[in-house]
Amino acid sequence: MAARGWLVGGVRRRLWPASWAAFSTSTAGGPAYYVLQYDFVPNIIERRKPYRAVHLSLAEESAKKGKLLLGGARGDPPGTSLWIFKNSSKEEVEAYARNDPYVQNGLVTSWNVQPWDVVRGCLMDA
Repeated sequence: MAARGWLVGGVRRRLWPASWAAFSTSTAGGPAYYVLQYDFVPNIIERRKPYRAVHLSLAEESAKKGKLLLGGARGDPPGTSLWIFKNSSKEEVEAYARNDPYVQNGLVTSWNVQPWDVVRGCLMDA
Protein backbone atom coordinates (compact mmCIF):
# COMPACT_ATOMS: atom_id res chain seq x y z
CA MET A 1 0.00 0.00 0.00
CA ALA A 2 1.30 3.47 -0.85
CA ALA A 3 2.30 5.66 2.06
CA ARG A 4 -0.30 8.20 3.11
CA GLY A 5 1.78 9.75 5.84
CA TRP A 6 4.08 12.69 6.12
CA LEU A 7 7.59 11.41 5.36
CA VAL A 8 8.21 10.20 1.81
CA GLY A 9 11.69 9.94 0.38
CA GLY A 10 13.00 12.14 3.19
CA VAL A 11 10.56 14.94 2.29
CA ARG A 12 7.62 15.90 4.49
CA ARG A 13 4.40 15.95 2.48
CA ARG A 14 0.88 14.65 2.53
CA LEU A 15 -0.06 11.95 0.11
CA TRP A 16 -3.82 11.54 -0.08
CA PRO A 17 -5.91 9.94 -2.80
CA ALA A 18 -6.97 12.50 -5.40
CA SER A 19 -10.62 11.76 -4.57
CA TRP A 20 -10.12 13.39 -1.16
CA ALA A 21 -9.16 16.74 -2.70
CA ALA A 22 -12.81 17.71 -3.12
CA PHE A 23 -13.18 17.76 0.64
CA SER A 24 -10.30 20.11 1.40
CA THR A 25 -11.27 23.08 -0.76
CA SER A 26 -14.47 24.87 -1.63
CA THR A 27 -15.72 25.54 -5.12
CA ALA A 28 -14.05 28.96 -4.82
CA GLY A 29 -10.67 27.30 -4.28
CA GLY A 30 -10.38 28.19 -0.56
CA PRO A 31 -11.00 26.00 2.46
CA ALA A 32 -14.37 24.26 2.44
CA TYR A 33 -14.75 24.65 6.21
CA TYR A 34 -14.25 27.45 8.69
CA VAL A 35 -14.43 27.24 12.48
CA LEU A 36 -15.81 30.17 14.44
CA GLN A 37 -14.96 30.14 18.14
CA TYR A 38 -16.55 32.33 20.77
CA ASP A 39 -15.23 32.95 24.29
CA PHE A 40 -18.08 33.82 26.66
CA VAL A 41 -18.50 36.02 29.71
CA PRO A 42 -18.46 33.94 32.93
CA ASN A 43 -22.22 34.15 33.52
CA ILE A 44 -23.37 33.41 29.96
CA ILE A 45 -26.33 31.20 31.00
CA GLU A 46 -28.03 34.04 32.88
CA ARG A 47 -27.04 36.84 30.54
CA ARG A 48 -28.01 35.15 27.25
CA LYS A 49 -31.75 34.84 27.99
CA PRO A 50 -32.91 38.11 26.33
CA TYR A 51 -30.89 37.35 23.16
CA ARG A 52 -31.15 33.58 22.86
CA ALA A 53 -34.15 33.39 20.49
CA VAL A 54 -32.53 35.73 17.96
CA HIS A 55 -29.17 33.97 18.37
CA LEU A 56 -30.77 30.59 17.61
CA SER A 57 -32.79 32.06 14.75
CA LEU A 58 -29.60 33.36 13.13
CA ALA A 59 -28.05 29.88 13.43
CA GLU A 60 -31.16 28.21 12.00
CA GLU A 61 -31.24 30.59 9.05
CA SER A 62 -27.58 29.90 8.26
CA ALA A 63 -28.13 26.14 8.59
CA LYS A 64 -31.10 26.27 6.17
CA LYS A 65 -28.87 28.02 3.63
CA GLY A 66 -26.40 25.13 3.92
CA LYS A 67 -23.71 27.32 5.50
CA LEU A 68 -23.76 26.32 9.19
CA LEU A 69 -23.04 22.63 9.62
CA LEU A 70 -22.80 22.40 13.42
CA GLY A 71 -22.63 24.82 16.31
CA GLY A 72 -22.99 25.03 20.04
CA ALA A 73 -21.56 25.80 23.44
CA ARG A 74 -18.76 23.80 25.08
CA GLY A 75 -18.21 23.20 28.77
CA ASP A 76 -20.32 22.95 31.88
CA PRO A 77 -20.91 25.77 32.45
CA PRO A 78 -20.19 26.91 28.89
CA GLY A 79 -17.05 28.96 28.44
CA THR A 80 -16.72 28.76 24.68
CA SER A 81 -18.65 27.70 21.62
CA LEU A 82 -17.66 26.29 18.23
CA TRP A 83 -19.45 26.86 14.96
CA ILE A 84 -18.53 24.85 11.85
CA PHE A 85 -19.32 26.52 8.53
CA LYS A 86 -19.23 24.78 5.18
CA ASN A 87 -18.72 26.46 1.80
CA SER A 88 -18.58 29.94 3.27
CA SER A 89 -15.90 32.54 2.89
CA LYS A 90 -14.01 33.84 5.90
CA GLU A 91 -15.77 37.18 5.37
CA GLU A 92 -19.21 35.50 5.50
CA VAL A 93 -18.35 33.78 8.78
CA GLU A 94 -17.00 37.03 10.23
CA ALA A 95 -20.23 38.79 9.18
CA TYR A 96 -22.22 36.04 10.90
CA ALA A 97 -20.32 36.68 14.13
CA ARG A 98 -20.70 40.47 13.90
CA ASN A 99 -24.49 40.05 13.44
CA ASP A 100 -24.90 37.63 16.35
CA PRO A 101 -26.71 39.29 19.27
CA TYR A 102 -24.35 37.54 21.69
CA VAL A 103 -21.45 39.43 20.09
CA GLN A 104 -23.38 42.69 19.71
CA ASN A 105 -24.42 42.68 23.38
CA GLY A 106 -21.08 41.84 24.98
CA LEU A 107 -21.72 38.17 25.85
CA VAL A 108 -18.79 37.15 23.68
CA THR A 109 -15.48 38.45 25.02
CA SER A 110 -13.54 37.42 21.91
CA TRP A 111 -14.07 35.46 18.74
CA ASN A 112 -11.98 34.21 15.83
CA VAL A 113 -12.43 32.48 12.50
CA GLN A 114 -9.95 29.89 11.27
CA PRO A 115 -9.89 27.71 8.14
CA TRP A 116 -10.27 24.00 8.83
CA ASP A 117 -8.66 21.57 6.42
CA VAL A 118 -10.89 18.52 6.92
CA VAL A 119 -9.41 15.29 5.64
CA ARG A 120 -11.91 12.60 6.68
CA GLY A 121 -15.16 12.23 8.58
CA CYS A 122 -18.74 11.02 8.33
CA LEU A 123 -20.15 14.57 7.87
CA MET A 124 -18.05 15.34 4.83
CA ASP A 125 -20.97 14.78 2.47
CA ALA A 126 -23.37 16.73 4.70
